[in-house]
Amino acid sequence: IKISGCYLEKPATAVIAQSLAQPKTLKILDLQKNDMDSKDIELLIPLLKQSPQLRELNLSNNLLGGCEGESLKALSSLNLPALKIINLATNMISGEQITWLGDILKTSKEIDEINIGENCIGDKGLSLLAEHLIGSTSIRKLDLRSNYIGPEGGETIAKILMGKNKIEELVLNSNLIGKGTIAIGKALPAARFLKVLLLNDCRIKDKACVALAEGLGKNLSIFKITLESNNIGEEGGRALAKTLSANIFLESINLLNNSIPRSVQEEISTSLKKNAHLVDADLLLERSECPIMQERPKKQYTPHLHIM
Repeated sequence: IKISGCYLEKPATAVIAQSLAQPKTLKILDLQKNDMDSKDIELLIPLLKQSPQLRELNLSNNLLGGCEGESLKALSSLNLPALKIINLATNMISGEQITWLGDILKTSKEIDEINIGENCIGDKGLSLLAEHLIGSTSIRKLDLRSNYIGPEGGETIAKILMGKNKIEELVLNSNLIGKGTIAIGKALPAARFLKVLLLNDCRIKDKACVALAEGLGKNLSIFKITLESNNIGEEGGRALAKTLSANIFLESINLLNNSIPRSVQEEISTSLKKNAHLVDADLLLERSECPIMQERPKKQYTPHLHIM
């Protein structure tokens, strides 16, 4: 069932729930962009309780966190053993309100993708979720973008990465992590399943970038990292250049909109030349100025060298 962008009112939500009194075979429920609040969720609870085969639940772009979101607690009583994807992005969910997601994770052992981006969970909410994320062996993708996660949250992310989980893609764009990135960098050598790390617009400065570069140099699994729109300068750029000359596993890097001097950008591009796997590097230099892209056939590689 996919009903998105219809701005459902409560009578319509009730009709949906009542018309599916015996939804034993329901596998996908997509109700994004409908201005649903926590009271609408109360009407859907009976439907969800009778959906043992539900694999994908998308309630993004609604108002579930509004009006204190007390009814969200009812979700914690759900037993969805087949659930694999849950999307709750853009719902004004606070740190206190996110606790019920932890309860769902206790019973839904097959979840491999969680999107709670563009909410307000902050460091407190992330800390409450951490105990469930650290030991999860099913979650592969975790999207936490735009959640007011600060330096303390960066420490929590580090603990998650050093846990027994098998997270492959971690999205942290547009948070306030700043110096908390130092802890993330130190945790990277232990994150042996992590393949994609997105840290655009996270207030990362040189010191944090140095720690990140050192950790990246000891990680053998990450093939894509983005650091666009941060505050990385000469020191951080040189640290990345040193790491990138030794890391032969990286396939994609984005350093757009930083403050890396042109001379250091050239050092980075020279370092990248040693990486035969690289297919996408976003810096500032044009193809004609960048050694690595001059020598690579256009048919095999998509050149994007941006740094700034």
